Amino acid sequence: SGVRLEQGRVEIEARPARGGQPGFRIGTPQGVLGVRGTEFRVEADAARTRSEVLEGVVAVSGAATAAEQRVSAGFGTVIDSSGRVEPPSPLLPAPDLSAWPPLHERPLVRVTLPLPAGAAGWRAQVGADEAFDALLVDVRTDGAELRLAGLPDGRFPLRLRAVAANGLEGRDARTTLALKARPEPP
Repeated sequence: SGVRLEQGRVEIEARPARGGQPGFRIGTPQGVLGVRGTEFRVEADAARTRSEVLEGVVAVSGAATAAEQRVSAGFGTVIDSSGRVEPPSPLLPAPDLSAWPPLHERPLVRVTLPLPAGAAGWRAQVGADEAFDALLVDVRTDGAELRLAGLPDGRFPLRLRAVAANGLEGRDARTTLALKARPEPP
């Protein structure tokens, strides 16, 4: 089984294939990614495909060559516009959220977090539930400031990861976003 991803981002948890059955495949304009029981993320646009492996191993092949590159957990790779697969590079570590504010009291949540070495920005996702099956907010920033808007008051699971200069996203850190912004103060 598999899907074709022309543009966008998808996060996948593929179950291990039973003996003799094919694994899960994702085709993009630049190449193909195949797995058997793993957790990984894929982002594709007109210029490149990025993949980050969180658990297991992903087989990556670019359109330029039939050779397969195996990418293990904790690493990511980029397939460029010509279909060439770059060597795997380590994912950025999960950020330290010990300074995350326990309560936010404005509808626009603004937090500035220091970027780790090698990072160019952040990806923040606010889930409707702990499994992140539905996202209420999915924001990518350039730089250290994170802005989240459009949420009602409440407590929400949040995951945050650093984004490297090449666009590969690192490991997740999780916390709770507590918002009590209404009624707004004068």
